[in-house]
Amino acid sequence: MLKSILACSLFVISIVSCKSQDQIKSANTDTMQLTLLIEDNYSGQDEEEFLTINDQNELEKFFGKVNRTRKPGLPIPEVDFKKEMVIVWCGGNKDSSKLRLSVKNTTDQSIFLKKERMTLSNLKGAVITPFVMYKLPKTQKVVKFQ
Repeated sequence: MLKSILACSLFVISIVSCKSQDQIKSANTDTMQLTLLIEDNYSGQDEEEFLTINDQNELEKFFGKVNRTRKPGLPIPEVDFKKEMVIVWCGGNKDSSKLRLSVKNTTDQSIFLKKERMTLSNLKGAVITPFVMYKLPKTQKVVKFQ
């Protein structure tokens, strides 16, 4: 009798714990989390540009442009392109400003990213070509910038 009560208790506990883990997983997949990979004051791009990078070759091509006049160059971050994608915002040839992206809104078809420029007081008057690079979970949604 005691063994059957213990077995039933373990069964109920295991079912309850499995459901709570499923709820946590589904809650995390609904939110798109941007993770900063790298930011720098030289992108080599004179015009503002947004890039969505989905494979290692594209990432290496971007760093080829960034590192063409650097010795040593910036290291290429490690990204698992089976699970993640990379978003790059090149700010163009502007007065000194720091770039930031954040997720503003998501729909079934799109992810809307908010652009922010913050003036750097210690570089006032300097002309830079900043860029910022983020990774986010791979998705079929279209990434749009606002």
